[in-house]
Amino acid sequence: LHTKTGDRQATLDISELTLQCQNPTQCKGHQETVIHLPALSFNEFEMQNIVAATSADIELIEGILSLRLAQGSRIGADSVNGPDLSLIDANILVQENLSVTIGGQNELALRSDGVELYLPALNTGSNTSQGAFKLSQLEITRPSTDSDFQGTTLLEARNLSSDMLPFVLRKPEFNSTLTLAGQNINAEGILKAADREIFTFQATHSLNTGSGQAQLNLPVQQFGEGPDSLSQLFFSFPYEANVVDGTLEANADIEWRTDENDAMQVSGPLHIAISKLSGFFEDMALLNLTTTINGELSDTVNFVSAPDLHLEIDSFDPGLPIENIKLDYSLNVLTQQVEIKNVSATVFDGTIESSGLVYDWQAAENLFEVEVSRIDLSKVLSLGSYEGIQATGFISGHVPVRIAGSNVSVNEGSLHVEPPGGSIRYQSGTTNSGNPALDLVNQALSNYQYSVMDTNVSYLPNGDLNLGVTLQGQNPDMNQGQKINLNLNVSDNIPTLLQSLQASRNITDALERELKNR
Repeated sequence: LHTKTGDRQATLDISELTLQCQNPTQCKGHQETVIHLPALSFNEFEMQNIVAATSADIELIEGILSLRLAQGSRIGADSVNGPDLSLIDANILVQENLSVTIGGQNELALRSDGVELYLPALNTGSNTSQGAFKLSQLEITRPSTDSDFQGTTLLEARNLSSDMLPFVLRKPEFNSTLTLAGQNINAEGILKAADREIFTFQATHSLNTGSGQAQLNLPVQQFGEGPDSLSQLFFSFPYEANVVDGTLEANADIEWRTDENDAMQVSGPLHIAISKLSGFFEDMALLNLTTTINGELSDTVNFVSAPDLHLEIDSFDPGLPIENIKLDYSLNVLTQQVEIKNVSATVFDGTIESSGLVYDWQAAENLFEVEVSRIDLSKVLSLGSYEGIQATGFISGHVPVRIAGSNVSVNEGSLHVEPPGGSIRYQSGTTNSGNPALDLVNQALSNYQYSVMDTNVSYLPNGDLNLGVTLQGQNPDMNQGQKINLNLNVSDNIPTLLQSLQASRNITDALERELKNR
């Protein structure tokens, strides 16, 4: 059977159609048909090349029509295009029998143990997602025209992926129970990846008011090396990073509603607990990060934390070890500020401390002060590739730090040596450079005992560190220990230095050793 409108032609192929009636209100039959529609428009949606292949038993008894679709029946379309999305090669497949019953007062009953929706390509803007969704134990009823729908089903999803996300989960599985009662939808579900439970929820939503609430939970994630690491949850983890030890858990009780502009507003408390989390990002290692974040989410994107949250890190190593890091902090997305205070850490057996700052990421610049205490100069020099030089002494001082965007700089920082001073032993490799002044300095530094070391510190946004050093001391091997005052300028590029230090190690091996030595 063919019908034609304009340049569009619809085709109905009937391979079997039987109908036996005892009277006009009592009939039974069977049909096997294939319907092809080149195009169909519905509201703002346009569907192309629709094919429905069905096998069904039909029954009409006293005005009640029953249709029982057999396994293998399907409805598919090459494309479904709407204002905000499009589907390519979408298919609905009946895996278990699907029955539809329509009564005389427009009563409706729909039941099935298996209906699957295949979405190999769901396009929203420039992004593409895909997945397969199965409905089982499906039961939907509407007693009469004036009655609300009632229903329940189990929803399973697999093969989920989207290029809106920078990663693809390994073996994603989603299972949910959905219940429709009048104008209320209730749902609870579990998301798994790599056979690990990573997300659970319970939610309810009112179709009348557009409001609802949910309990969201990230169960305790225990990380370890190898198959227990964070990267094993993903195919081709897009970052040169991993978490290989520690635990992470989170939960939230959120509510949502639509405001006067029909925009969705979400609010509620949020809790995140991180304990002894260890891992790496590129060539930077992190050992034992512990913190708890409590706060309130409001107006969807605004988060305000509780005051004086505490964070501790045993070690952060971007190329040089920074240990025993401790600080208090709070977050306020509404004002776009982070308050950090009571900062302390151990570096080269000394300490760095700061009262902190209120960092405003809308401000042109943010300033804070760092106090340096008893940095071991010998450990500083042992870290870098400064050949032929040894030094002792403990350095303290004051460093003002300026942050402008992603640029960090220091201007007019000052460092000094703690009494009684220290020593410098420098072997230049030559005793006659042709420059008498330089030779004199090299000779003085071959065994220089100093009591004063004052240093002006400048750190430029490009990473250049410039030190202007004033020394007062003597070399007991020169001129009967005559006093010698020296002015030195020392320069180095810190990012380049850190890169060279990072290149000399394998970050995963180094982190593994640290974890075993805890």
